[in-house]
Amino acid sequence: MKRSEYTIEIIINDFEKPESVFSYTYSNVNIHIELSKDSGRIFYRLKDLQLKDLQTEEKNNEPFHFSVKDGKYRDVFHKFYLLHLLKYSYSLEVTDVIRRISDASQNKLYDKKIPCQIEFLPSLIRPKEKLNIHQNLKSDKVLEKILNLKKSDDGSTHLLAALSAYLIAKSKRFEIEKFIFLWMSINGLYGELNRRNKEHEKKEGKKNGKNRDSEAKQISDFLDFYDLRKDVVNENKVETVIKEFSKYLKSLDSKQLEKDFNYKEFDSGNYKEIKEQIQKFLSNHEITGLHEYGFLLLKFPYKFRCNSIHSNKPVPLFSFKDEGNLGAFRLINKVLEDFLDNHLAEWFDENFKGYSLVNNENKF
Repeated sequence: MKRSEYTIEIIINDFEKPESVFSYTYSNVNIHIELSKDSGRIFYRLKDLQLKDLQTEEKNNEPFHFSVKDGKYRDVFHKFYLLHLLKYSYSLEVTDVIRRISDASQNKLYDKKIPCQIEFLPSLIRPKEKLNIHQNLKSDKVLEKILNLKKSDDGSTHLLAALSAYLIAKSKRFEIEKFIFLWMSINGLYGELNRRNKEHEKKEGKKNGKNRDSEAKQISDFLDFYDLRKDVVNENKVETVIKEFSKYLKSLDSKQLEKDFNYKEFDSGNYKEIKEQIQKFLSNHEITGLHEYGFLLLKFPYKFRCNSIHSNKPVPLFSFKDEGNLGAFRLINKVLEDFLDNHLAEWFDENFKGYSLVNNENKF
């Protein structure tokens, strides 16, 4: 006996025509997502459908009449929201949802509109909040890759962590909050590099070094990956430079740390003087194996985080514009955000093998 096929549609807001269409597979079910600026549609087909479950949902008055225990629903809504956020740079506000089920002859077996009296899927990013998301993350190639990431995959965990932290950072107004999430994002990337390194060593039959998982080792590997470290550096000397550089930043006028940062203009742009000062500090302590940008991108933020945001370091609830370490956080945030804007997307490319930021070219 031939089994019936059912089409399940979830229509979000007053959807009319798609501007973008995406598809992916979840548990052998092909799921389609259609997006427009303020609405969307999700649909897929099932061979088996227990219609009595709908009556149970109605009877129990479950919110929105969706079986959120079903992993498929959870997955598709998370991805729908994420794709919309990346494509349009703001979090969608859902005002109503239609759930429609039709049989093979297009007879509607279920068709119900549910007004959303509360936020449909609570988010750390407020609905309709406009974010400055870089164009690199909006390409269909990147979005398709993101769509097909699975939380169960080791590689996906770090990349999804890096992406979500990056997006939350974009929504933050205060420097310390912004720093926490930008650092989480960069942490996700060097964590992913460490995973790939261990996977490669395993294939080569090598034993993982006992310090492989230390954060300091992961940061050094990340600097090597982008050609920002020539050889092993004395960490005690670097720590001294960090203290000197922190003191130097406090002496600067706050306006100097509010200018836009662009790594490609590091030699001649807004932060030329700061680069020269880092160069001077490194040279004074005979540190020759570390690029100035590598110091500013990872070495300085890592130690600064350890010294400023820790269990025994109270986060300032109130602070004046130029108080304490805010100038340093402001600079670090500009550097981290510039890097992630330009390089986060490349980690979603399976063929990405490394990039020399020194020579501005692919390493392989």
